[in-house]
Amino acid sequence: MKRIQNLLRPMAVALAFLSINGVFTVGWAVAKTEELRSVGMKEVQAMVEKTLPPWDEKVLAIKEGGNWLDKLDFNRVFRAFGEKPEGIKFFPADAERVATRDMIVRLDRQAGKVRYINRERAWQFDRHASTKAVESKQALEVVANLTQKLGLPKEEMSQTRVDTQMAGGAPVGSKMIKDLFEMYRVVTISRSVNQLPVYGSQIRAAVSNEGMVQRAQMVWPAFGLSPDLTLRKRPDVVKQTVEEIMAQDPMADIYMKAVLAYALRSQGDEDFRYVPAVIVSVYSSPTPYQLVIPVAENQKGFQGEREMEKPEDK
Repeated sequence: MKRIQNLLRPMAVALAFLSINGVFTVGWAVAKTEELRSVGMKEVQAMVEKTLPPWDEKVLAIKEGGNWLDKLDFNRVFRAFGEKPEGIKFFPADAERVATRDMIVRLDRQAGKVRYINRERAWQFDRHASTKAVESKQALEVVANLTQKLGLPKEEMSQTRVDTQMAGGAPVGSKMIKDLFEMYRVVTISRSVNQLPVYGSQIRAAVSNEGMVQRAQMVWPAFGLSPDLTLRKRPDVVKQTVEEIMAQDPMADIYMKAVLAYALRSQGDEDFRYVPAVIVSVYSSPTPYQLVIPVAENQKGFQGEREMEKPEDK
């Protein structure tokens, strides 16, 4: 008997990724904390002032565009993925999930989310052990064709990455992987508007060795700025960032990176409006984290968000 272990081999990035049961995580090592001292507010403030990027009125100079989600329904999703579900002819207007024996589709128009899984297209040892993953170029073309059929705005698509999900096999009890199998090409497409990244918005799709999308997840809300925004003063943004970091009792191994981006005004906000913000990745024992600090605000205000997920790369 052999045991199979899923691996995801990166092709275009330096970090190694691991895929376990379809869940993507990032391997991360942190220093031990036994001999680390805490750092003071002055040190942190100096780091923040040096790290935060500049911003100006250009981040607010965006024209409202169309909403690609207005024309999105289950029929269009099925056609895009090459599905012809039998026995389903009518979808209630408020339906968010459709499932058949082999397929599940979740659609949340308000949040701009599409989730698709096809079990029949999944990698199986008996059927696919002798096959190879499609070329990266073909995988990109498959996903590009999918996004075109769904109606996603092409001008908002920015960086692409192709990874290879692998399966490793070995006899039971063995400590070494003996055989490696290519399972999927995993395509990731990030989003940008006004030449700035859109935080938390991306497309990720797994292309089978037969050149078909086996699973996909898209988070692509219609883009629009929160109304009546005005820029915040840099000292106020620095002050809030420092306070957020100090609340976590930073250690002497701390360092940080920051980028200017657009982020949802609030992760729980139902109108899904965006504000320009600095995304601060803080690397400090015992757990790295990210801060979302707005650089513009309206009367309703924006308190900022703290993300407990590990930053994607150093």
